[in-house]
Amino acid sequence: MTLKVFFDNYLSSHQELSLAQIIRDSGLSRTYAHEIINGKKKAGRDRVIALCFAASMSIDETNHALILSQNNPLYPKISRDAVLTMCLQFKHQRNVSFQTITQVNLFLEENGHELLVLSKEY
Repeated sequence: MTLKVFFDNYLSSHQELSLAQIIRDSGLSRTYAHEIINGKKKAGRDRVIALCFAASMSIDETNHALILSQNNPLYPKISRDAVLTMCLQFKHQRNVSFQTITQVNLFLEENGHELLVLSKEY
C-alpha cells in the first residue's frame, strides 16, 4: 500500500474531510503536500505527522502512515514522541486543547522539544 492509497482510503471512510482541508490544516504548502501524498517527494517524519494530525487520525493510523512513508513510528519512550502522541490522541478525540499545528508546536516548545518542521528547506 502507498501513502496515496492510505489517504484515499482514509478520506473515503471520513467523508466529512477533504484532502484540501487536511492540507490547509497541516501547515504544509499545497504543492509540497500533494507531492508527499502522491509519492513524488519523500516525506520527512514531521510532515507526515502534521498531515495525520490535520486529518484527526488515531495513533495507529498515524503510525501506519509513518511506516508507509518510510519513517519511524511514534515511540512513546522518546519524550517528544510522547508529547506528539498525546496531542494526536486529544485531536482524535476532538479535544479543544490541540486543534491546530500551531497549538502543537507551542506545546512542544513549552515542554523543551523541537517544533514540527513543516517547510521543505530542512
